[in-house]
Amino acid sequence: MIFEGIKLTILGLSVVYLYLLLLVAAIQLIYKFSKKNTLQEEEELKKAASLKKRTLSKEKDTLDDKNLIAAITAAIHAHRQKL
Repeated sequence: MIFEGIKLTILGLSVVYLYLLLLVAAIQLIYKFSKKNTLQEEEELKKAASLKKRTLSKEKDTLDDKNLIAAITAAIHAHRQKL
């Protein structure tokens, strides 16, 4: 009876171990096949991020310019009111 329990335990552990080995092998295969696409996607994301930064920077500069123009105009108007 104890021998059968030990056999069953060893069989169960072996099945789980083999399943885990197959799972690791499958994940490694997926990694190898998708590595090229992943690198390309990362490059595209970096390009998109840098383009977005440049666009936001230009928009911020434009907004800063508009604020500066408004401040100068208000200062000139206030100065002319004093004269």
